Amino acid sequence: MFYVSQSGMEDKNRQWLIDNAYNNHMTPNKYFFNDIDTRRQTGVNFRNGEFTSTSDLGTIGVETKNGKEFICEVIHVPPANQDLLTV
Repeated sequence: MFYVSQSGMEDKNRQWLIDNAYNNHMTPNKYFFNDIDTRRQTGVNFRNGEFTSTSDLGTIGVETKNGKEFICEVIHVPPANQDLLTV
């Protein structure tokens, strides 16, 4: 398992799971977003067969050793229990 830690945020203990089984980046944390578009309808299928719909999609800024980087097309999924980056 690979993960990255997002420091400098409100919750410093959050870790991002890097996984290739999903099609989208997602997080349950709305406060991570730099900008968010609430007009775009989409849905997420979880591995356990559950489905949830969401309309929040945006960009998250992450501090790196080379400065701030942006992760685009991140879906806000409140029922998710993990921050997820897809590869």
